Amino acid sequence: MKFNEKLKEYRKIFGLSQEKLAEKLNVSRQVITKWENDIGLPEISNLKCVAKLFGVSVDYLLDEERNIEYPILREEIILDKNNYSNRYDYVVSYLKKEYADQGSIYALTELEKENSKLTEITNFLTFGISNLSYITEWISSPAIWFVVEMEKQNLIVKATKNLIEIRELSSVVDTNKFTFDKTKLLKLKNKI
Repeated sequence: MKFNEKLKEYRKIFGLSQEKLAEKLNVSRQVITKWENDIGLPEISNLKCVAKLFGVSVDYLLDEERNIEYPILREEIILDKNNYSNRYDYVVSYLKKEYADQGSIYALTELEKENSKLTEITNFLTFGISNLSYITEWISSPAIWFVVEMEKQNLIVKATKNLIEIRELSSVVDTNKFTFDKTKLLKLKNKI
């Protein structure tokens, strides 16, 4: 598979328009169109940015013998304290900006959390009431999770302290409980 085919396929997997991909790579939409139509290759610096964004190597992007791998869209979390008080607010804002027009976004929680904490988190997300210590613990946990449900595919989102990772789920999530990467997750009821 050629670079142009991989780029287009990755862009579609993550529901990115050419404009949104161009914005993430700091190039013009016309450049993305050129690359996807196999009219030239990106400069090395741009290839590195594409590889970093999709969690693959430059070698992989250029190797025509290798087909599409399961990509991971990776973006740094840079908290602007003037606009976002915590990681959760930043990630929710990011997901709404990127995916609100393409599907539904739900927060997830790990099932290993104590039921009382799960109840507090659910109450907070549903009704806005809670013992804030539980919410603070959830927001500051090593990872917070979301699922983006789109018409033909679902994306799983994991946000750690400094990074947002988005992957395509291999199957559509049709239940509220599921396992991803050995982590048992529960989808909270209300859309974000």
